[in-house]
Amino acid sequence: MKSTSKSLKVLKGLLFVAWWGTVFFLAAVSVAAALELFGVETAIEVNLRGSASNLDASSLSVSAKEGGVAALAFVEPVGVDVALSEEFWATHPSYLVVSTLFALVLAGTALGGISCLRKILDSVERGEAFEAPNAQRLRVLGILILVGALGKTLMEFVSSAYADVLLRPQGFNFDGRIAFDEGVIVVGLSILVLSEVFRVGAKLREEQELTI
Repeated sequence: MKSTSKSLKVLKGLLFVAWWGTVFFLAAVSVAAALELFGVETAIEVNLRGSASNLDASSLSVSAKEGGVAALAFVEPVGVDVALSEEFWATHPSYLVVSTLFALVLAGTALGGISCLRKILDSVERGEAFEAPNAQRLRVLGILILVGALGKTLMEFVSSAYADVLLRPQGFNFDGRIAFDEGVIVVGLSILVLSEVFRVGAKLREEQELTI
């Protein structure tokens, strides 16, 4: 009987916690959104996140250690969270519905990715890391990561667009922009490449076993 390494046990434990944590998040978001839509007061604070640009930095300054003052300017949009009252959500429920749907989709992709990782670890525990299904699991994982990155970008864009339409900022403007997370996209593409390596490796292994 094969013994499971400590590192593998730790990884499986972390994925177990991540799985049930995501499930709890899904349930909590669904219940909280339903309560808000039906006008039930909750302790949960729902924020409207926007990207602020053209910030008025005239009242800000930086003093150089050797003397003198440097002027400040924000060169990129800055994320801004605006906490809004229950009355606001009662009259503008559409954003709550849209943001909840985005959150559920992102949580769903996370569950799918965690499920793939758990199955891959199970195969590693059996000593079958290069079995053919793992190539498919890695491919699905890479696609889910890319979908999650796209979903997060769209959610931020929609949120900022809502802020631009519904709110009146002072000293800055809301900038509905699309900003991709290049790091996450690179990870997703790398996993897709790795899935092809696994696919070829599994095929070569099957051919070798048939030859033997």
